[in-house]
Amino acid sequence: MAATDDAETVRQAVEALREAILTQDKETLETLAAEQLSYSHSDAHLEDKSKFINAIMTRKTVLKSLDFPDLTVAIVGNDAIVRHLWVSKANSTATLPIDRRPAGMPEAGQRLEVVGACVLHLAATLMITSKDP
Repeated sequence: MAATDDAETVRQAVEALREAILTQDKETLETLAAEQLSYSHSDAHLEDKSKFINAIMTRKTVLKSLDFPDLTVAIVGNDAIVRHLWVSKANSTATLPIDRRPAGMPEAGQRLEVVGACVLHLAATLMITSKDP
């Protein structure tokens, strides 16, 4: 029964994190993120706690929705392993540096507009249009 209670506590923390990312709630992000946080993006660049929170707080993307479907929690001793997909709807005028631009994406410096939903994890689906600045 304790593992079930622990898993529910972890689910509640993940939900609080999802909401904090969506609403850019810095105080909650600071509380939930461990000092040892190491976040690896799909393009292999790393963020520590400070960079992770700063990226959320200064993002150029306006998240309209954020969901974590297919969430699973496994309690292993004193640790919890959480896996989920990231599904969001967003608008963006962000530009990516050339070294972080996926194949087929417009040149750096061009305005990008996300016009659809994206699922980020091992696979990504992005609908992007290019517009000159």
